Parts: sequence; structure tokens; C-alpha cells
Amino acid sequence: MNKKSMDKRIYSENIHFGEHSFFERLISRTKAYKEFQTMAAFVTSVYRGSDYPFIIVDSDMVLQYMNPACREFSHIKEGDIQETTTCSSLFKSDLCEQQCPLKQAMKSKQMVTGIQVSVQDRKGVKHTIIVNAGPIIARDGEVLGGFEIWRDALPDVVAQEKNRKLRKDASAHISRLESLTKELEKNGGSSEVCLSIRDELQRYTQEFDSNFTDCWDIMDCPSERQVKCPAFPHNGKNCMEVPGTMCQGQKHPDVDLKVYECMSCASYKEHKERCSLGVKRNENPSATTAR
Repeated sequence: MNKKSMDKRIYSENIHFGEHSFFERLISRTKAYKEFQTMAAFVTSVYRGSDYPFIIVDSDMVLQYMNPACREFSHIKEGDIQETTTCSSLFKSDLCEQQCPLKQAMKSKQMVTGIQVSVQDRKGVKHTIIVNAGPIIARDGEVLGGFEIWRDALPDVVAQEKNRKLRKDASAHISRLESLTKELEKNGGSSEVCLSIRDELQRYTQEFDSNFTDCWDIMDCPSERQVKCPAFPHNGKNCMEVPGTMCQGQKHPDVDLKVYECMSCASYKEHKERCSLGVKRNENPSATTAR
């Protein structure tokens, strides 16, 4: 018996063609069948050996491929996937209906980077993952489907919870110190002491604003999005003025167009509030603003 070449073995093990299947459509668009075989063998062997879960869907969101890492992560067996199985029916994501990264990528024909998603595995256990999604586009521009690459977001979730607690505690300390200083002034405390406390409090507030109020902290942006965003690492407080920011996982090149989204952004609202508080403190150093 003749041994098959490595690429043909990988190819036959990982790609299954059926009538009117997604990959059959890809082949029908490829002039050089053998070249496609080699290309498909290479690509599928990479994702078959990857530790990152990976899926491919067609334009109707029907699953066409799932690598072993995804099956292991989600406890899905071969028999769980039928010809018409959609990704939403398997993973039950919290973003399936309204903000699906795959749908967003296929609609815009652009990558969607670093979206935090909650999914449910076959055992009913919920997981938080970071998703990168992209479209699969034919040479004529038709969107044939899309793909997603996942990673476990547990380290991100732990860091976000710690960051939120630090921000909450620091804000509470600032508010408490302002109240105590006001009480001291009312009860005839030394003006020099009160002024010294307020100077120290102002320095603490500025340090807090410097370390905990960048947009990527407020919006819980994962590292995948941060490193691609021009606001990182020096413009986290004026990101609304920076073109090309990676808001919602996609590039926003035009500042004039994205300004309407900025108006409803949690980061923009927090910075606007802090600027307002800063003006009030500067205008009236003895004023206390409860947060």
C-alpha cells in the first residue's frame, strides 16, 4: 500500500467535503486544485495543532470547522455537530443576538479584535473568553463566511476585578479625606494644616487619575486591542481626539465620525466628570464634592 504524503494525510483527516459544503464552494473557486490541497493541508495542520480554539462558519453562521482545542475547551464531540448546526446553538454566547463579533466582521469585511464574550460549554459551564474574528472573502469580494480565534479570559477577568476594586477603594478614600478636611475646617482647625492636607489630597487625586483612569482600564480592553490601538499607552485620557482607536474591536479612523459614539462611551463620560470636578476644586479649594 502506497503511503500518502504528509499534506494529503493531514488534508484528508481535517477537511471533509460534502455536497454544497463551504469548502466545496472554496474549491470551485480555485483554479489549481492541487495548490489548494497543499494550502488547505498547511492551514488546517496549523490550527489543528494550535492551543487556541478556532472555528469557521459560513455566511449563515453554520459551523464548518472546529479545531481540537475548541472541542476540548467546549466539551463538544463530533456527533454534537450536524450539517445545520450554528455556532450560537452550541456556545450560547451573551453577544450572539446583538453584538456578535463574527457578524460584525462579515458585515464590515474587517477584523474584530479583542472582544470579551461569555460562552457556555456542552456541560453548561460558562466561560469568559477573548475573541478575535475575521471575514473570509472571495476574490470577487463576496463574503463566504468568517472565523474566530479564542483564548481563555480568566487572567483578564481577575486583573479587571482587582483594578475595579483599587479604583473603587481609591475613590472612596479621596471622598472620605475631603469630608474629614471639611469637618476639620468647620471645627476651627489650623488653616495651615488644612491647606497642607488639601495639597496632599490633590497630589493623591492626580496620582489616582494618572494611574487608574486610562480608557483601556475603564473599558476593560484586553491586551490584543491595546497593542493595536494608537491611544495606548500615552493617550488614554484623550482617546476621543485620537484617530484610528480600536473602539468595539475595530478601527475608527475618522475623529469627526466617531465623536457620536464617544458621547455615549463610559470612558468619555468619566473623564468629562473628572474634568468638571477638577475645575470646581481649582475654583474653590475649600469645596468638597461627594463622589
